[in-house]
Amino acid sequence: MSSSFPLVLWLAVLATMFAAAVSDLKTRRIPNGLVLAVLALAMMLQLLSGRGTLWLSLLVAAAVFVVGAFLAHANVVGGGDVKLISAVTVLVPPPVVPALLICIALAGGVLSLFYLGATQLARRNGGAALAAGEPLPGASEFDHLVRIEVGRMLANEPMPYGVAIFGGVVSLILIGVIRCISATSCSLSV
Repeated sequence: MSSSFPLVLWLAVLATMFAAAVSDLKTRRIPNGLVLAVLALAMMLQLLSGRGTLWLSLLVAAAVFVVGAFLAHANVVGGGDVKLISAVTVLVPPPVVPALLICIALAGGVLSLFYLGATQLARRNGGAALAAGEPLPGASEFDHLVRIEVGRMLANEPMPYGVAIFGGVVSLILIGVIRCISATSCSLSV
């Protein structure tokens, strides 16, 4: 098997997670099909790694899911977020899962600060008029999304945590790349 195959799988994971983040941003839903695709790709990456820890990774993912299900039941997080977080834990070896969860939490904190600041700015600068207005003729999809998001912020709707999950995974990958660049030898298996 080609040595570039794991890279192709990682790119597929990132593309699938990006699609999940965009879906969450637009609709506040993470489709189960995208979660299952991430899980399947993560399982393939685990098998290709040769570590023989797939069963343990699945056990850790199940434990994360159970804890997340309790949090979802208490309306602390969304069910789609719990499923996606559980799936991404299979991307990394079990000892790296705490670091991954910390990266996701930190990305969630950054996203929260952005949403708090943007909400205050929208309230102060007449965001209600922007949110309530119809899309301008010729406006881009991005402009339309901003109008919808401002309305959600002003209505105190939950933020799209799929974006934070994507950001946490990307940040963990970037940390691994930085470590590789500074090391004399490297394996990019996160």
